[in-house]
Amino acid sequence: MDLTIEWFKDHQILSVPGDCHKQNPRLALGGWCYQECNTHYPDNDDTLVSLLCIAMHEPAELSSKASLAAIDFLLGMQCTNGGWACFDGWDNRNCWLNYTPFGQGNEFFDPSVPDITGRVLECFGILLALSDDFYRKTGKRLLMDEMCLQIRRACHKAIQYLRTEQDSQGRWRSRWHVNYLNGTYSVLCGMKFCSGSMHSKKSRGCKDEMIQQPISWIKSVQNQDGGWGEGASTYQQGYATERFDSTPTQTAWAIMGLLAHLPPTDIAIVNGIQNLVRTQTIGMYVSNEDGTGIGAGPSATWRQKEYVSVGFPDILWLDYSSSRHGYPMMALGRWLREMKSREIRVGEVSSCC
Repeated sequence: MDLTIEWFKDHQILSVPGDCHKQNPRLALGGWCYQECNTHYPDNDDTLVSLLCIAMHEPAELSSKASLAAIDFLLGMQCTNGGWACFDGWDNRNCWLNYTPFGQGNEFFDPSVPDITGRVLECFGILLALSDDFYRKTGKRLLMDEMCLQIRRACHKAIQYLRTEQDSQGRWRSRWHVNYLNGTYSVLCGMKFCSGSMHSKKSRGCKDEMIQQPISWIKSVQNQDGGWGEGASTYQQGYATERFDSTPTQTAWAIMGLLAHLPPTDIAIVNGIQNLVRTQTIGMYVSNEDGTGIGAGPSATWRQKEYVSVGFPDILWLDYSSSRHGYPMMALGRWLREMKSREIRVGEVSSCC
């Protein structure tokens, strides 16, 4: 892990202004980019993931210049409507670019989206929690009061944005992964940390309303095998309501969304966990033809042939081969952590349900 964290630190962009700095020259440096040799295009998603990895591995790093620069970058990239886009922080809603001859239907604009906004919200919530926990243990503050205030204000604006983006079923769309399961899970995980003194009693009531409906929707689309699935057709207007085959990636998203607000013994969560345990391949040879991507060979993995990530909605679908491994492990890890925190043994789950 130490080598991984050093790799993250070495790849932080601290000296090269990016495309986003042309619209906002005062924007702090300190982001991370997607892929190598892409330093002119730091993005919010890679930045928050890299920052979280560093801070969660060693909380004391939260007060380092590099971490504070990354926080400043994310704060500066918030759009005026309270949300976050992926690459732009200047309210890029120039959808007319899509209709130019070279557009070919691709999205040449980068507006705020619920999935990125939810993940930034979760990142900020975790950082505040790490800072508070460090202060309780050591009496030392990792984040100064002014920085904490800026983060809380940004989170408050983000919640207002997400409230306007929630649909009649309580869901949120996702720009970068298929689709409502990812957007809804991302927002629910972000909303987990937005309580207490951050908001007034009235706003906390609104938050509760925002949470209960999406939880009910996630439960309503759970498959009989305990998993969840969603197809690319959900990006089409007026798509018919249908059931999709369960995938390990989307099952993990649903579990984490529910787990952010429900106990680990909730029957929907337990059935989802059992689905992941049951569908994991162990001790058998798995080929790339099974849709496993990385990890081919005699190992434990999950099969997934469906494309659940997005290049351009309705145009280009992507398959990140690590998703079917990483997200299920995240879901299982979070579930085990919640079980441990409640001192519930895994073998006792059936009796709890």
